[in-house]
Amino acid sequence: VVRAPGFPALLAVLLRRGLGLAGIVLVLCVLGSVTPVIVQATARRLGDDRAGRIAGLLFALNLTAIALTPLFLSDMLYGLLVSLELLLAVGVVFGTRLRTVALLALVAGLAALVRPMGLPWVVYLLLLVAFRPVSGLRPRVVGLTVAALVFGATVVPWMARNQEAGGGFRLDTTAATHLLDYVCPVILARENGTRVEDEQDAIRAEWEAVFAAAPTAYDTEGERFDWKMKRALGIFRDHPLGFVGVLVEPEILVPEINTLLEDLEVTRGGKGTTAILHTQGPMAAARHYLGDRMWLLAVVSPLLLLVALTYAAALLRLLQWIARREWRLLLLFLAFGIGPVVGVPLPVARYMHPVFPILCVMSGLLLADLRTHGWRGLSLRESAS
Repeated sequence: VVRAPGFPALLAVLLRRGLGLAGIVLVLCVLGSVTPVIVQATARRLGDDRAGRIAGLLFALNLTAIALTPLFLSDMLYGLLVSLELLLAVGVVFGTRLRTVALLALVAGLAALVRPMGLPWVVYLLLLVAFRPVSGLRPRVVGLTVAALVFGATVVPWMARNQEAGGGFRLDTTAATHLLDYVCPVILARENGTRVEDEQDAIRAEWEAVFAAAPTAYDTEGERFDWKMKRALGIFRDHPLGFVGVLVEPEILVPEINTLLEDLEVTRGGKGTTAILHTQGPMAAARHYLGDRMWLLAVVSPLLLLVALTYAAALLRLLQWIARREWRLLLLFLAFGIGPVVGVPLPVARYMHPVFPILCVMSGLLLADLRTHGWRGLSLRESAS
């Protein structure tokens, strides 16, 4: 009820197979290594072998992807499924097979079972299917119907199960806790000039007192979810500019440097760095987190430069698609470059993980054109092919 079942189900299978922590981490790393292969296949389908190799290498060396892969978090599995969605989506917007539509809807449903933030992505799924290159109204209606039915058949049973268990007709109940305990304190701290930790303590004390005062009224997880969500939406309504501010967080572009260093046991977390990042900016967060070891940034600088290259090349490719009116490719960017993060309050760096597949694909296409055609490959309007 509390969390979506996808990643816990994977862990349960591995534990039942008798794997220990080291074995599970190894499996996660193996699964994570599949994503660059899928990214390579996607770029190759849109470009050529060189574009595929560059795209796959960029993702394989992506700092955030490396940092998140061995962790007991759903990010790696979600990113893997999103990369597979991207590959299938290319087949949908440039092909006519109904089977590809069904597979895309199935994978999208599985992704939502891993991370509920994938549930609203059904809008992009239907948009992609609606723009298939088919003639007439009937094939489009059939495609949309198949996509909706397959996606619904994948996610609705778990939502119904949660309804029966008292959690409400939803995939999980963590969203309300995230909004109230983590997003609202940042809004209030920015508005009041206070510490995020102090606002968190005050909010948690509030809902703990409310639930303790009326235990029968908030007996189920669903009832507690409804109260927290109502309280969070009330804070958003009272602080509209603060809410808009947490929807646009440039800090999301900063890769998971701290997580990588913690993976390597070079540093330790739990320092409140995220709160400083969202209130004072990246450099203040880096100084707080690293202290007198700022030189560690130089150690990871090659990986940081690759991320910067990915952003720059993907941006230029996006501008080319706009100038050349490549509408289907722009639709892919809308679904996979914006869809996974748009509307997510207080997005953090790891939320960029499912966006990197399409960014690496776009970068691979641009850099391959540059390698093959020289500076002509950077032209906005003139196709290098």
